[in-house]
Amino acid sequence: MLRVPAKNGVALSPWPSIFDAYWEMARWPGSRWFTDLTRGMASARIPVMDVEETATEYRCVLELPGVAPEEVNVTVQGNTLTVAGEKRFGDGSAQSGHVRFYRAMKLPRTVDVANIRARHEHGVLTLVLPKAESDQPRQIPVEVGAAENGPERGGSQ
Repeated sequence: MLRVPAKNGVALSPWPSIFDAYWEMARWPGSRWFTDLTRGMASARIPVMDVEETATEYRCVLELPGVAPEEVNVTVQGNTLTVAGEKRFGDGSAQSGHVRFYRAMKLPRTVDVANIRARHEHGVLTLVLPKAESDQPRQIPVEVGAAENGPERGGSQ
């Protein structure tokens, strides 16, 4: 027989209640559950990215304040472009740390993957994704004059 201890005259279950998790979350900022959750969230960030399209290219701008250029990795594999890295802060003491960031996106088929360029300046990463020449607009000249084998206009027959 299982003996269940009592507290204030109420029998306590030897198994945790589903409400235990609720009450733990209700005490949030100081709770162990909240601390564990936010620790995982703080270790990886997704940088904000602005994208602009012109007739010849896509331009992606990511703000990475305080991130050194050598801490940024830009890779392309197949049709996926990835920007990843980390921002370190502190002087190496116990209060030092880092924050990782990661952003991946599928590239349109129109991007010329071999000619992608990246530039980091004053905490701003700019990616230039040129469009393939076959997908860029091309001016078609308009000829003036009569068609070679078509009927002549305005004349008598």
